[in-house]
Amino acid sequence: MLLEAGAADTEFLALAAGSTIAGKLTILGATSNIIIIQNAEQRGVTITFIEFLRFGILMAIPQTPIFLVWFLIITRINNIFFPCCEHPLFCKVKVQCDSNGRQNSA
Repeated sequence: MLLEAGAADTEFLALAAGSTIAGKLTILGATSNIIIIQNAEQRGVTITFIEFLRFGILMAIPQTPIFLVWFLIITRINNIFFPCCEHPLFCKVKVQCDSNGRQNSA
């Protein structure tokens, strides 16, 4: 669906990174967090949103620069090997480009 809407690879990578960070940052960031909180409450342990957020921030702070570096490396590699491909992660072969950076039709 995102491909049909014209999303580029960088947008896919940003979505993946953002959802991963959100899942670690807050209780509502991932369904698994909610399940864990519910199971903890059934065992008599209460974890508040702020308590979870306190540890979530400790996890998200170092993870964010790691994702940024990874994002820059991946996009550079794609631009080097697939300069004209609209979706480099899905390209199977290197394509030839004209002087305007467009894919040659031949």
